[in-house]
Amino acid sequence: MNPDTGEILDFVIEARDEAPHTINLVGIESPGLTSALPVARRAVRLLAEREHLTLNKSFNPRRKGIVSFSDKTTEEQADLIAKEPAYGEIVCRCETITRAEILQALNNPLGVDTVMSIKNRTRALMGRCQGGYCQTRIAAIIQEEKQKEPTEILYSRGRSQMFTGWVRV
Repeated sequence: MNPDTGEILDFVIEARDEAPHTINLVGIESPGLTSALPVARRAVRLLAEREHLTLNKSFNPRRKGIVSFSDKTTEEQADLIAKEPAYGEIVCRCETITRAEILQALNNPLGVDTVMSIKNRTRALMGRCQGGYCQTRIAAIIQEEKQKEPTEILYSRGRSQMFTGWVRV
């Protein structure tokens, strides 16, 4: 709620004295993509009011995306498999997501390691089975790649543990 007008806000972008060096971005999950640029500009402006910002001339705003196996021709798919055998292992049958794509998502600079973060970056778990086939396989890849115990595998954030002990995959 806006403290000045009393109106209900769709999302909140604020800086607070009790949380230095941070900007709160609240309620942005659903419309976040379409409003990402103005939200980012406002967050930077708020941060600049409180912090001394310097331009990083070596910053590259373009990141290399995850190579989508299913978008390739049969010949391109064969080339990908020849270069990286993990493209030959389909983890999500419904969306044709490969182990290589899951590994690319896990090893990106943002350091993702939850099942939902893999879903958001690769489309795995979004097919007709809604993860019935691939969810435990993705959890096993996270466990193996990030050296985690089964009880440390999270579905999303916080305390959303997927398992309470060993699970046969």
